[in-house]
Amino acid sequence: MAQSGKTAVVARHPKLVAASGLIGLVVVVLAGEVIFAGAIDRSRATTSPSSRVAQVSLAAMAGGTARPSLLAPTASVSPTASPCPAPPQSGTFGPTGSMISARAGHTATLLADGRVLLAGGTDGNKVLASAELYDPKTCTFGATGSMTTPRIRHTATLLSDGRVLIAGGADGNGNEISSSAELYDPSTGTFSSTGSMLVSRERYTATLLTDGRVLFAGGDLVHGSTYLSSAELYDENTRTFVATGSMETAREGQTATLLADGRVLMAGGQSQHGYLGDLSTAELYDARTGAFSPTGSMTTFRSSHTATLLADGRVLIAGGERAQPGGADDLSSAELYDPKTAEFTATGSMPESISGYPGYRPALLTDGRVLFAGGYLLGSYTASALLYDPSSSRFAPTGPMGSARYGHTITLLADGRVLVAGGWVSPVGDASPYVSAEQYQP
Repeated sequence: MAQSGKTAVVARHPKLVAASGLIGLVVVVLAGEVIFAGAIDRSRATTSPSSRVAQVSLAAMAGGTARPSLLAPTASVSPTASPCPAPPQSGTFGPTGSMISARAGHTATLLADGRVLLAGGTDGNKVLASAELYDPKTCTFGATGSMTTPRIRHTATLLSDGRVLIAGGADGNGNEISSSAELYDPSTGTFSSTGSMLVSRERYTATLLTDGRVLFAGGDLVHGSTYLSSAELYDENTRTFVATGSMETAREGQTATLLADGRVLMAGGQSQHGYLGDLSTAELYDARTGAFSPTGSMTTFRSSHTATLLADGRVLIAGGERAQPGGADDLSSAELYDPKTAEFTATGSMPESISGYPGYRPALLTDGRVLFAGGYLLGSYTASALLYDPSSSRFAPTGPMGSARYGHTITLLADGRVLVAGGWVSPVGDASPYVSAEQYQP
């Protein structure tokens, strides 16, 4: 049974774009992950306006070239761990350096130079403004500038110029929902304020569109009681937020996935508090018209699920929970959305029912399989990991992780390894987040 108060993190994770040879920087994401954010040519570290594909958490980067300064290391304190340990065997998790601060409900964003920015979250006692950088070359974490405000349940979106847009979430003690936004510049290692959203939001989605704008949709205005159908766009050129069309249905904890044709798929979530609030409906956002329109419905009601754009353009929807009188059931089922037919169809089920916090994003590996690691299972957190193979439509066990985790981040690195960082230790008793991280070798 799922607990209340799960944090929503929309963290960005890399995604393979098989057709173009690009690595997309993503959801998540997520609704609260989702999903789901940019595409980088590893041979040139640039983005191309003509070859952007991605997912949210999951969104594609728009044109432009990464500034040379983004490829230089930023000022940081001494790393917190020794050089990289021997890589784990294929299909297993192994240790890596520990974070500077214990974190759960934070965001993780792969930068253009291959480092990972981890920002915000909670250390178990307070909401954090601090941030840090993971260097995959040395497997160490080092300090960088702090955000202008503490945040949890926020989003982090990699923009086309290499900066990271941090927006919304809850600040202070985690109870006040924010509309503020800020930018992280990797060339200076600092955060600076940018325009504020038109509406305060948490447990919403942020998607980088193919034209470079960022779509913010849905979410929660007041914890668990006021869900939003409104949407808005951030323009990195003017650093302003402007209104766009509203969704057909108010949603919080939904997933958002940027499709290959530039439209955005919004799926599931909740429209109201309680067991009657879960949704099976989905809709599409068209950036050319600024309007949402309905599309096919999922095969079941879902919230706190995941959405992953596959290499063939379909979207894998997996897990999550379905509210029931007196609680919620964690789901093991999965389904595929085909943009060509606008239909959802069932695919293989997970061996066990796993619910991720809203915004949880699995990693799309370079071979096209999808890695799921950790989450919420039958009243506890799990260390189990699964691989979904689109060629067979089946889930299979891998790993497991060294520690059970929930509220952690999963980030595909440029060399194909996967970084898993932070998260809560246990749903009962010791509620302190982890300072530890681990890496997965496909």
